[in-house]
Amino acid sequence: MEKVINCNFDNTEYKIEVVGNVDKIEGFIYYTFKFDEDNFIVISKFDGEKWKIASMTQNSIAEKLGRVIENLK
Repeated sequence: MEKVINCNFDNTEYKIEVVGNVDKIEGFIYYTFKFDEDNFIVISKFDGEKWKIASMTQNSIAEKLGRVIENLK
């Protein structure tokens, strides 16, 4: 699966590319959410477990989320 979704985040419009990834392990699925060339997050799920963060760009997402929190004050 490959799809682009529009998302407004901290007054910035993103076209987020969502890519479903295939793994050889049955029951293991994961998706990459690519915000831009430098920022992405990968989530995964195995055999009905909860979705978990599998990997992400080092601190880039945390920095963006931190700016959102700071702007809420």
